[in-house]
Amino acid sequence: MTIARSAVGFVAVLGMLAEGCALTDDAQVLVNSCSANSDCATGVCDNDICVTPSTEPIEIGIEVIPATGPSGGAPVSWTFPPQTVTGPAQRDLALPSPLTVIGSVRWKGNRIPAELTFERQSPFAGGPVTRVKTSTVAEASVAADGTDSDYSARLVAGQSYAVTVVPTGELAPEELGFGSQVPWLRVLPERRFVVEGPSNQEASSGLVARVDVEWPDSIESPCAAGEDRGCALRGEIVSVGEVDVAEPDLQVSAIEIESGNVVSSIAVTQDDGSFDMRISETAENYVIRVTGGTERPLFPALTVDPQRLIPGEQSLRIRVPRVEPISYVGLVSTADEMRTPVDGAIVTFESDNVFDDEQQIVGRYRATATADEQGRFEAQLLPGMYDVVVTPSGSRDSMTSGDAMVGSRDLAVVAESVRIMAPAQGTTVQGLAFVLPERATFGGTVASQDGRPMNGVPIQAVALGAAESTSDDVASHNRSSDSVTGDGGSFDLRLDLGRYDLFVQPPGESRFPWFAMPEVTVNQIGEDAEPMRRNVNVRAPVPVRGMVLASDGSALAGAELRAYAIVEVEGEARSIQIGETVTGDEGSYELLLPPDP
Repeated sequence: MTIARSAVGFVAVLGMLAEGCALTDDAQVLVNSCSANSDCATGVCDNDICVTPSTEPIEIGIEVIPATGPSGGAPVSWTFPPQTVTGPAQRDLALPSPLTVIGSVRWKGNRIPAELTFERQSPFAGGPVTRVKTSTVAEASVAADGTDSDYSARLVAGQSYAVTVVPTGELAPEELGFGSQVPWLRVLPERRFVVEGPSNQEASSGLVARVDVEWPDSIESPCAAGEDRGCALRGEIVSVGEVDVAEPDLQVSAIEIESGNVVSSIAVTQDDGSFDMRISETAENYVIRVTGGTERPLFPALTVDPQRLIPGEQSLRIRVPRVEPISYVGLVSTADEMRTPVDGAIVTFESDNVFDDEQQIVGRYRATATADEQGRFEAQLLPGMYDVVVTPSGSRDSMTSGDAMVGSRDLAVVAESVRIMAPAQGTTVQGLAFVLPERATFGGTVASQDGRPMNGVPIQAVALGAAESTSDDVASHNRSSDSVTGDGGSFDLRLDLGRYDLFVQPPGESRFPWFAMPEVTVNQIGEDAEPMRRNVNVRAPVPVRGMVLASDGSALAGAELRAYAIVEVEGEARSIQIGETVTGDEGSYELLLPPDP
């Protein structure tokens, strides 16, 4: 299915060809039903509903999530590779054999409390990623082979999983020599590796796989010249001035440049500025990141190239700027003539150019503030160049603006670049007044295939960020929005600048399919923007029916099914969800899919 991007920075109406079928009203829900083909204007009657008998080929992938506490014959979740649908189809879904993985998590013979995540990529572009999370247990259990096990996880046999093991904040024993009140996450780095599960045949024979996790003993040995991984990197952090001053309570970690993964323990500087950080033996090209953490929120995030700092005989010394915070005071109001204060607006400041003029040390800094009833906010900042994003609260409470009532949910996000300088006197800077225009109006009606209005249908616009045709940086901060059709099937969405996938989602009892509009672009906001409009006629569905079975052949009742269409937008494939359902008591399901637009 190929869908072109829809630019909607203008008034537009989309009316699909109406198809008819007999419809009934059931507690305000319009229901698709029929008893003969004559009840359907253009479709056919199939299993008491009007359906579309054929459609252009659509690539459909299905995700199955068994009910809570699945039986031994079902994995936690499974996504099937896409298949082509050209009309009503029968498709039984047999889940693969589950695989129970157990193992130990140890260092130098000590059990390490940790959280483990097993991640399997989707078999199609943009599809759901399966993440199975588990934690080590307080007391080791004895496995069938007589060995100890610290955790267990249910995966799928014959599959590849990326595994991340993160030590927790539980305190390490004092006898290990790390002092009191030191959590394991400050002792050991995260571990990452890929594991291949046994084959389906092996798993079906009742095999329980074992994956043990262990940190090398050498990881606490000091890094020497030419060593930058699998060792303990030690040093100190001082702020520069006439006299260098030790900087306590700063967090220090190693971050891989390409992946962004943390590849070290999380060190915290002591009163004398010293730190002790253990680098993973599998770490690739990385930088050292210094942040303020919870104890030093006004300290910027600095990155340091370790190639210049890996020590020989001496401990490394990181010199950072001495920061002097300032108070930045500003206002948030509506953009109309009334300039009504906007209560609850969130003002976010972010800079990658916080620096000290003398030392020329560059760092990142982020802070937020909330506007009060007078629209006033105050943020503690450092001098530098900032990207400022102002986001109105999601409250539906209204404020008076002229003769109309304007809800804060109707106001748009704004973004500006602001240079903030230290004041000549004092520590307070009187900042800008940020004005919020109204969001774009996106409205229309939803009707059935024979033109009858569909009331009470959820409408959802999922934010995708900026489009190439939208030059304004604020578009990358757009927010999702939702509504429900009212009388006459009418709906009214308020949208920021940017791209959206828009979904019309009739409830399951209506037996109508979803309707999707991928890549809708909003190019204009404010009082000068013309309203946008889409009149949607929901066509008869393309049903896919079948059974969901566990690997042992038993039916899976209450399992959730999600259907994804593989779409192509500007030459790139991705997926969007286009339907969902739940299996019945006998494991049967019926997915009602939208025909190709």
